[in-house]
Amino acid sequence: MFSFDAGTNGSVTVRGGVPGYAVADAVRWVEGVATDPVTIATGLTNSTLTLAWPPDHIGWRLQVQTNSPGTNWSDVAGAGATNFFNTSLNHNPKAVFYRLVYP
Repeated sequence: MFSFDAGTNGSVTVRGGVPGYAVADAVRWVEGVATDPVTIATGLTNSTLTLAWPPDHIGWRLQVQTNSPGTNWSDVAGAGATNFFNTSLNHNPKAVFYRLVYP
């Protein structure tokens, strides 16, 4: 990941190993992503849990882990493009942990 200072120019150059061909998996420009830690706000309506975080943290990855703290965190699909997440509560697994991770 590379940062560009506001008001300056930046660019991405893709070069291939074979003349005339270059492949880029992805290039993503994100403006104004905050890097400071943030508290996730929670809400519960009926059996739907809502997690929300400030709009300047769009681009962060929401991750989930079930059952016990450890190293098996996985990204919540699509959550990096928004600042909220809704999920239905169920009783299996018994514990679910969420965290926001700076890209």
